[in-house]
Amino acid sequence: MKIYCTKNLGTLVPADDMAVAAFAKIKTGSMVQVEVKRIRNEAFFRKWWVLAQFAYDHWEPEGIKVGGKIPEKNFERFRKDLITLSGFYHIDYSLSKESCRVEADSISWSSMDEDEFDILYNKTIDVVLKKILTTYKREDLDNVMDQLLLGFG
Repeated sequence: MKIYCTKNLGTLVPADDMAVAAFAKIKTGSMVQVEVKRIRNEAFFRKWWVLAQFAYDHWEPEGIKVGGKIPEKNFERFRKDLITLSGFYHIDYSLSKESCRVEADSISWSSMDEDEFDILYNKTIDVVLKKILTTYKREDLDNVMDQLLLGFG
């Protein structure tokens, strides 16, 4: 059973009627097993997407040609590359091609908790500063993100 609690003065407190009912079934002094998982912050999730879009808008695949053509930009591929370069990936093996492929981990709410997402966000900033916005400092990029997010208020 999954229930939601809030932390209040060092104690977990039921956050809704379902949690109250679940707590009522537990006798005082009983030991229970609890999996602690911080609920994702929607505003922070949005901030990562704004960061990815801002970096994408400033990125150009320079000096790359395939068959004499310059590859087109693709946001979906770009965002997956940001996730992978940030260290959040897994490796799939294709039996038919007998080769491996690096795949970005999912950043969906059910796949990544708030603590992991916080690490992803900070590592994504590192990747963006190193590979795309090389003239920016962390503080500069943080200020830009704050300004861009004002529009989402």
